[in-house]
Amino acid sequence: MAWEDLVRFYREHQTLFHYYLVGSVVAPCLEVAHWTYILTLEWFLKGNIYRANLKKIEPPGGSNLRLWRKSDLGVLVEPPGLGAKIWKGLRVLAWEAWLSWIGALYVVVVFLGDILIFVREVLSDSAPDVLRKLRYPLGHNPRLSSEAVWAHSFAISILFGEPVQDGSAILDSLARVQENHPDFDRRKALEILGDLGIARESVVSRALDNLGPAPTNTP
Repeated sequence: MAWEDLVRFYREHQTLFHYYLVGSVVAPCLEVAHWTYILTLEWFLKGNIYRANLKKIEPPGGSNLRLWRKSDLGVLVEPPGLGAKIWKGLRVLAWEAWLSWIGALYVVVVFLGDILIFVREVLSDSAPDVLRKLRYPLGHNPRLSSEAVWAHSFAISILFGEPVQDGSAILDSLARVQENHPDFDRRKALEILGDLGIARESVVSRALDNLGPAPTNTP
């Protein structure tokens, strides 16, 4: 009896059921298109080079780079592993398929929002020249040294309001990098930071003094 009721219900609402199935296919397809757009944008913004450079100063298995958001094209986030990404992606697709047209509408809104944000960032060209100059080598020079990567990244953080009143904040940042990368040359990184002209010269000089005298090469 229950099966007969189910069949009768399906026949009475067959059109609505077909609309639901179509939405269950459209929503995941739109999400895949959204992901394709993100990957294309990543390639366009040289995200692979940017990420590879940042890994030179990050802890092993540490942060990764999210390329852009509303007001900042360089945002560090904690990425999941590949297996976790695949599992999460499958769950997202299944959830949106279950939501059908509601899921499709949500993806469209997010997709359009991402496109509008990117277009606004490109057209407004709101980033100062000095910030663009600091970002450029990070995203275009895969042979950038770890010291140069740190110097440019730290200079960017200063531009975004990171307080650097004395050399202690700089030395703490250098120590964290050297802890995970023993070959990292703190003195060289400080000299590059000073050459960039973003941090106050007195602060950089104080940090260099705290490192002690430069090592001398003995014959």
